[in-house]
Amino acid sequence: MLLILWEYEVEQPARAAFELEYGGGGAWSRLFQTAAGFLGTRLYRQVGDPSRYLTTDSWVDRAAYARFMAQRQSEYQALDEQLRGLSIAQRRLGEFESAPSPNGNPG
Repeated sequence: MLLILWEYEVEQPARAAFELEYGGGGAWSRLFQTAAGFLGTRLYRQVGDPSRYLTTDSWVDRAAYARFMAQRQSEYQALDEQLRGLSIAQRRLGEFESAPSPNGNPG
């Protein structure tokens, strides 16, 4: 499995709209759902600092995500531009793959 993590800073007036668009049923998730291999999006808000959020986008593997990006790059960029004003900062934390367990099976 592949997880893609993003961190966002969102000012109070935009939080409700941000949560709607970046959450599991939001615009990003709807776009990703058009691709084979997409497993879901989760949105987290930091305890003690409601302006900080983390999203996780789950894919069956890196190849599924790469296929999506190759096929839907222009739509991805358009949505990114459309929703850019909802956060005051965003940072891609990286791509993380499942690590094998000690017995050699995916963790």
